[in-house]
Amino acid sequence: MRSSIGFACGGLLFFCAAFVACSSSDGGAGPAAGDAGADGAVLPQGDAASSADAGVDAADQDPNVYPAMHQPIPQVDNLGGPTIAHPRLVAVTFAGDADRDQLRAFTHGIGTSAWWHATLTQYGIADATSGVDAELPDTLSGKTTTDAELQTFLAQQMLGGNLPAPDGQTLYLVFLPKRARLTSGTATSCTDFGGYHSSFPARGVALDGGAPDAATMDAGGDGGAGLADALYAPLADCGGGLPERTITAAHEIAETVTDPYFSSATGWELVSNDAWIPAGLRFGAYSSVSYGEIGDLCEGFVTTDSGFTVPRIWSNAAARASKDPCQPTMSPYFGAAVRTTPRIAGGKKVDGHVAVKRGESIDVVADFFSEAALPSDVTLSVGVLDERGAFAALKALPPGVTVKLSRTKVHNGNAVVLTIAAASTAAPASVSLSVRSSLSTGDFRDWPVVLNVL
Repeated sequence: MRSSIGFACGGLLFFCAAFVACSSSDGGAGPAAGDAGADGAVLPQGDAASSADAGVDAADQDPNVYPAMHQPIPQVDNLGGPTIAHPRLVAVTFAGDADRDQLRAFTHGIGTSAWWHATLTQYGIADATSGVDAELPDTLSGKTTTDAELQTFLAQQMLGGNLPAPDGQTLYLVFLPKRARLTSGTATSCTDFGGYHSSFPARGVALDGGAPDAATMDAGGDGGAGLADALYAPLADCGGGLPERTITAAHEIAETVTDPYFSSATGWELVSNDAWIPAGLRFGAYSSVSYGEIGDLCEGFVTTDSGFTVPRIWSNAAARASKDPCQPTMSPYFGAAVRTTPRIAGGKKVDGHVAVKRGESIDVVADFFSEAALPSDVTLSVGVLDERGAFAALKALPPGVTVKLSRTKVHNGNAVVLTIAAASTAAPASVSLSVRSSLSTGDFRDWPVVLNVL
């Protein structure tokens, strides 16, 4: 997750409630099944509303060619901001933390783990090294600390030699005490977020609450020009035990190293497709503001590495190969890929939307694909999906909105027509729609689109 201006949380037992975000695109019908790009993915063409009038192309493909051609899984965008290419991780704990040794072991090992190599190396991030761990006096328990106060506290610890000096590559993982509460803006730890990542200048920190001190923390040793920032990730202990804490920490590590300065120089974020961004991160239909960091996009999916529970992280390489974009995982990927057409909104090209006017209906095609043969046909269903994850439940469609499927049992290569209708009495809405493909109870994949009722 990000810093005080927006949240995208890690955590096993709860999800963030204070988020910002998003962008747009109308739905569309795809080309003939044989029309494919260089990567083998179906290239969307046309607009859903106009294509429906002419009749949509819903031809099946050869079921023995894996995966069938389909709408591409989106790629996280490189927006040109810096990354932390050679990170150093420092575990900051507080006196009395029973998990201290395990949190240190996690911090020391995660930067060279299989999880790291499956998720972060592809973004140009080298193996992480470990800095000197720190155990600080617990002056935070039993009270509420603001983000600004935490920055000042950390700066004091750096100046006092209790924390290593910032160098632009060091990330301070601040494992907060269980009874400490942190606020950032109007959001509160363990109510609105589990953790976030942010930074503050290594120079000019006001240690006494007064004017910035121009002589403070010249970490770069360059007389004040181009000084390295202090990168930090406050990580709340919300009662979920060690697994929750390592999930949150790994989530923020992944997002910090790929997008450390999101507000001023954005690095890797998904901004070109709204549908795959969790609903809480979207402002609404066709908004020009959006973000989806690589941890946020896989919120709710976890795995294990070296005995620790960690989140799955968005992988561009896996998405390009029609594999599960949330890695690492060994399970075969499959889904009903809804064809949508990019459009220009807010001055940028965005995708992932379908739109239907009240009193009308549209037909949109979904191509079912699997990366390998499955043991049986898959069952399709449609609903609203506000939160993703292994246990996410589909919710009912908005009143007056219906979606009918031309078939509900599918296998690789099948095309399905979704007839989306909105009654004239339906209210304008923008909802996260998902076509769910269920192989068995509890074994499903969701393909999201943003449905706009106009």
